[in-house]
Amino acid sequence: MKRALLLSLVLGLPWHASATNIVLILANHQNCDLGCYGNAAVPTPNIDRLAARGLRFTKAYCQYAMSGPSRVSMLTGLRPATLGISGNYKYAPELPKGAFTLPQWLKAQGWFTTKAGRVFQIEDYPTSWDAAIPGPGEEAELPAGTKSVIGVPVRTQQVDGKTEPLGGLLVLRSVKIEDAAMGDGRSAREGVEQIQKAAAMKKPFFAAVGFMNPDFRNAVPQAWLDKFKNTPVTEATPAAKDAPAEAQFAGILPERAVTTEERQQLIAGYRAQTAFMDAQVGVVLDALDQMKLSANTIVVFASVGGYHLGDHGNLWGMRSLYDAAARVPLIIAGPGIASGQACSRVVELVDVFPTLMEHLRLKSPREMDGRSFATLLKQPTAAFDEPAVSVVLNYGKFSGIALRNEFASYMRWEGGATELYNLETDPLELTNLAADKKMAGAMKKMDTALKKETGRK
Repeated sequence: MKRALLLSLVLGLPWHASATNIVLILANHQNCDLGCYGNAAVPTPNIDRLAARGLRFTKAYCQYAMSGPSRVSMLTGLRPATLGISGNYKYAPELPKGAFTLPQWLKAQGWFTTKAGRVFQIEDYPTSWDAAIPGPGEEAELPAGTKSVIGVPVRTQQVDGKTEPLGGLLVLRSVKIEDAAMGDGRSAREGVEQIQKAAAMKKPFFAAVGFMNPDFRNAVPQAWLDKFKNTPVTEATPAAKDAPAEAQFAGILPERAVTTEERQQLIAGYRAQTAFMDAQVGVVLDALDQMKLSANTIVVFASVGGYHLGDHGNLWGMRSLYDAAARVPLIIAGPGIASGQACSRVVELVDVFPTLMEHLRLKSPREMDGRSFATLLKQPTAAFDEPAVSVVLNYGKFSGIALRNEFASYMRWEGGATELYNLETDPLELTNLAADKKMAGAMKKMDTALKKETGRK
């Protein structure tokens, strides 16, 4: 405790002996198809109960439509451009001068920091943790006994004489195995062990638990798949009217149109993975309740990216700028935070770090791109007129950037194509207004705002 106090004084940061703890729970490619977000077909009782005692953000956006860069951006409060990120594995562990990861920053102030599961995409930034249980590797989790349920052919390319998929695979696999034996099941339970260890330190702690699900690469526990295999799904939305070709890629490129039956099976598998992941969230929340830590712990649940499930005319994956991929669930619950409410203000994952610091009355690192929305934690309807910026880097002209506010979304692609959607009348982004002469003023306004955001420091 004395060392923590000394460090806080050296850094010019306040120290509170009764400081609130933070538990961060990260899902992988989870879109907003959750019970508490209005989809009754996907029961998520544990995420729902967290939302019932916390604040649910309905317009939260990731900064990079790929999980690895999104994780680093969120946990440093820096945009991908600042970090020099250009892909899942193309980022250096050396951060810009004056920048820190969230756990590294808290660790320097005397907090105990720990993690289990996949928090960063690879095991980088090791100085962030006092204790860490390595997450699963980069390969899909395919335990012994995994069986293929369905596989849709995808486009391929030749790389060094080998045929490889041009993007991800569109597959559904199942395995008869208990939750606790799956990677995410282990991560949840290891996370609980780390929280128990942290609580015994008698000082504030930051604990992160990262899950691999949902992700089509992973096998689905058969017991969960059985619960959803006959669940009906809504008809897929068509491709956006007048949308450019650049927008017709989300990470997976089926060779052909996915049939109605295949789509139903794939969505059933995705929902099963969501439900399985939700059950692991419950393991962590139950432990906090049993240890009597919930009253003094901020719990943040977020996904590092959304996911397309055959919408927009056959898009699959998360590498897209549309709402289904860029918008993510974000729930924050804990002391001093509005309970059981929803906030419709536009926020970004890059804002979470500075928001937590302001809420806890801690200073933020000098190098930060995110902007605190701490006021919204207490007053969800307070003014917060800040846009969200998301980027995607695919192949050549298929790379782009998007800016969103509460009323519109604007996309600009490397090949020069643009998109504009009126989110008040067209929330599913199905009619591109970029070529409408009546929208010339709106296009100029959005483009100016985008340039301002990307040039801001």
